[in-house]
Amino acid sequence: VQMETIFTLSDILAVVRVCPKEFYSVTEIVFSLPSVVSIFVLKRKPLWTNFRIFPISLSRIVTNESIYYHYISLCVHKLGIFQATLLYIGGRIGFLTSDVTGLLNDLRDFQPYYFSTVPRVLIRVYNQVMQRVSSSKLLIYLLRWAIRQKLQEQGRGIFRKAGLLDRIFFKPIRDKTGGHIQIVVSSSAPISDEVLDFTRAAFSCPVIECYGLTETSGILCATLLGDMNPGHIGTPYLDFQIKLVDVPEMNLVVKRDGMGEICAKGQACTKGYYQDAINTKKLFEPEGFLRTGDIGVWTKDGALKVVDRRKSFFKLAQGEFVTPKKVEELYASSQLVSNVFVDGDAHQTFVVAIVEPNFGELRKRLGQQMNGTLSNGSIHHQPRQNGSLVPCAQDLTDEELCQNASVRRLVLNELTQIGRNGGLKGFEQAKAIHLSAHPFTVDNGMLTPTLKVSRPNVRRHFVSVIRQLYAEHKE
Repeated sequence: VQMETIFTLSDILAVVRVCPKEFYSVTEIVFSLPSVVSIFVLKRKPLWTNFRIFPISLSRIVTNESIYYHYISLCVHKLGIFQATLLYIGGRIGFLTSDVTGLLNDLRDFQPYYFSTVPRVLIRVYNQVMQRVSSSKLLIYLLRWAIRQKLQEQGRGIFRKAGLLDRIFFKPIRDKTGGHIQIVVSSSAPISDEVLDFTRAAFSCPVIECYGLTETSGILCATLLGDMNPGHIGTPYLDFQIKLVDVPEMNLVVKRDGMGEICAKGQACTKGYYQDAINTKKLFEPEGFLRTGDIGVWTKDGALKVVDRRKSFFKLAQGEFVTPKKVEELYASSQLVSNVFVDGDAHQTFVVAIVEPNFGELRKRLGQQMNGTLSNGSIHHQPRQNGSLVPCAQDLTDEELCQNASVRRLVLNELTQIGRNGGLKGFEQAKAIHLSAHPFTVDNGMLTPTLKVSRPNVRRHFVSVIRQLYAEHKE
């Protein structure tokens, strides 16, 4: 028998050996249409994130038995990295089979252990449950009591899925999402305290909030397992340094205001934008920290809280700065709202809002307030004095509802009350709104791939509407 050497181990290693300084990927991101830039990432960055960060923080939860369901765009870098980690561990991955409307069907079929989502989905689940119990003060009381009890137990490290109230309020939610979710991760935008508490109680598992950018190869900060305090996005991940810097054009001084632009440095940060020296130079501050474009503040416990995007802030005519994200988060908690966009500028004294209504809840609310013109779900008409008929809400199309002044007033009054209860100042409250009959979607550009409202696109689309709102509602 004659042996022939085909190739040696050294030959193989010479081909497949990973050089940390080689290219890993080039990812296109949109600053604001039509401006598109490509982030260039070295191999060491996602490898560092994969094998130094995720296994440490999730090793007790994510195992080779884990099933992960993916429905958010792969342009979200942390999700692609987590998929690589899950495959490395030996887990399984399920993908969205159609569009986001089939989300619940997929969750039932895949029965995932790990659910990475965005606040918009969690808000929708919360609103649906609150809508079902809204007709009974007793049910509302019992639901809130059940949430408090769950949170107290979870604060002691107890995650039970048992009890009468759990079966009534929370088990149906878990059944609709596969019944096996052991951890929920929310990212892309802050989640309100109320929705966060509800999510923790409903799924009876840890809920982690993440914050990061494509430029940081995914997660930059995340809340810690066992941290039950809401209102922040946790502490920096390993290797990252984070600092706040002054923002002169907003008159923000960190030492004075405790607030500034979030800047980060670490192995997982990009070196810049591919073949784009101008934007790369803008990306970094003098000490080499990457500018995130977000305004943040440190809490008294040392956690980071994101206030809003630097570019989203706007100043009104009297000099007040408005944080639209804060206003939008409060308004989005209304069951009448599917999506909302708040805007203003330095030439005006008040803000305005574009609202995509939840038409099902809107018709229900209108029916309850039309002096009995709706009875047992059947359609009636209210006669005018001249003998003609006033159509009820069920008779009107979505477009007609949006154009109706009484309907707009109903929605505006609810948003104003929610804002008042949430502590908004007078200049932060929308004084005029436009109701849009056309849904905000990823396909029409009104939503980003992470299902956030795309502020530049919405502003561009509704620019004439916003001008008209200001013209009609001069203070």
